[in-house]
Amino acid sequence: MYTIDGCYILKRVNNIVSYHVSSYFTLHSVLFWFVSFTEIKLNQTAYKTAKTTIRCDYSDPDNLKIKFICKNNNFTCKEIKSQRRFTLTNTSSGFALSIMNVTLKDAGVYWCRVKEKDGGPQTISKIQLEVQSKSVTFSVVHPEGNDLTYYSKYSENLSTFTKFICKGEDQNECQHLGNTSDTSKNKRFIIKDNKTNKTTITMRNVTAADSGTYWCGAEISDKECSKVFIHMLVLKVGESLCIIYSNSDSGSDSKGALK
Repeated sequence: MYTIDGCYILKRVNNIVSYHVSSYFTLHSVLFWFVSFTEIKLNQTAYKTAKTTIRCDYSDPDNLKIKFICKNNNFTCKEIKSQRRFTLTNTSSGFALSIMNVTLKDAGVYWCRVKEKDGGPQTISKIQLEVQSKSVTFSVVHPEGNDLTYYSKYSENLSTFTKFICKGEDQNECQHLGNTSDTSKNKRFIIKDNKTNKTTITMRNVTAADSGTYWCGAEISDKECSKVFIHMLVLKVGESLCIIYSNSDSGSDSKGALK
C-alpha cells in the first residue's frame, strides 16, 4: 500500500484490492470518490435569481431505497435537504431537487444517489450545474384586455438561430408558446426576429391567466446545451402599467423593453 501527498493508492495483491488513506482523508472521502464510474453525466445551466430543477431518473417500484442528492464540498459530498430555497420531491420518473432564487454559489457538481437503509450509496447520475448571470429581467403590471408587445435584444452570435418564447419560472420546465420558425400553433403569442439582433414578442388580449414568468431565448445546435435563455419577463395582469427593470449582469448586451 502506498500514499502520495495525502492521496490514497489502490494496490492489487493476490487479486485483493487494498487501500490506504492518509491523514488528509477519511474513509467517507474514499467511499465518495471510489464510486461506480458508469453513472450518467449531465451538464445543466441555470440563471441567477431564477428557479432550476435537477432531475434524477430512477425506477424504484417498491420504494425501498433512500433517495438523496448531495453536492461536492471539497472532498466530501454534502447532502441537501428540503429547506429554505431547496425542495426535494418524488417524481413519476424518480426524484428531483428544485432551487429557488438561484445564486452563483449554487454552481457545482451534484450527485443523484440511492441507498439501502443499511447499505452504501449508489450513484445514479452526476450533474454539473453552471450558473449564468447574463439574463436581463424586467417586471410588468399590464391592464387586462390589452395587447402587450416587448422586445429582446440578443448578441450577434445568436442571429442565425431560431428564437422562442416559453412560460414558466423554471427554464427546464418552461411551456413552449412559439418560435420564429412556426408561430401557427399559438396565435395569441407572436414572435418575430428582424435579424438585427432584436426579437419582438406580442401577447394578444392579455388576461389574468397570462400572469407569470416568461423566457425569451434561442434554440442552438449544441449537444450539451440546446437552448440559450436571453431574458426573463415577470408579468402581472392588473389595472395599471408599471415596469421594473433588473439587469443581473451590467456587462450583458441583452436587453428587454416595452414598445
